[in-house]
Amino acid sequence: MSTPEIRSLAPNAAAPAALADASETTLLALANAGSEAAVRILVQRHNRLLFRLVRGLVRDDAEAEDIVQETYVRALTRLASVRGGAAFSTCLARIAINEAHQRQRRRQRRVPVTPETPDQPEAAKPASKLVPIPAPRAQAVRGEALAAPERGGDPPPGGSRVVIRPPQI
Repeated sequence: MSTPEIRSLAPNAAAPAALADASETTLLALANAGSEAAVRILVQRHNRLLFRLVRGLVRDDAEAEDIVQETYVRALTRLASVRGGAAFSTCLARIAINEAHQRQRRRQRRVPVTPETPDQPEAAKPASKLVPIPAPRAQAVRGEALAAPERGGDPPPGGSRVVIRPPQI
């Protein structure tokens, strides 16, 4: 789109009805120039897709709304760096996915621990401090060690078997 067309839809002169059918490139250029109407239309066009994407990742409506809002803030403050070859929805989706994963990693790193005080009932004990969760490899090794008794453990050496019969009554 040429510069005169963008100027004809300048931020102060832009009528929302005229912008409703504008291309994404035009809306991005106008939003970069400070048009609130262009930003509103961009948000309206992408909000449902973005919310559904994030909601599928975090499974919490309030958290999804926060992530979507943070995504728009990040994307709209960096409009000048949006790649010309990628669709704006692709950029938004990537930012949202990264933000959702980042929040989940932060939440998983810490687990609340309650202090051991005998005078308080279990439900009344406050979570006083947070402790880090072990690394994924350590968790996998621990999980294998805990699952070994369920599998019957390792076989006895030498290929021999031990048969245990319940006593007869």
